[in-house]
Amino acid sequence: MESAWGLFLPATYILGIIFEMGIVGAWIAMAVYIFVFGIMVFIRFSGKKWEEIKI
Repeated sequence: MESAWGLFLPATYILGIIFEMGIVGAWIAMAVYIFVFGIMVFIRFSGKKWEEIKI
């Protein structure tokens, strides 16, 4: 969730407001956020640390 505050919101502000791209900038920021978040989840999953969790 911290990645949303640290990546998505600033990117949306920069692209949407500062670069005056409006809603298109917000959608581009969302696509970049989803891509980066997917990479983060993949790295976490491939670390196999989750296999050691005891239920």
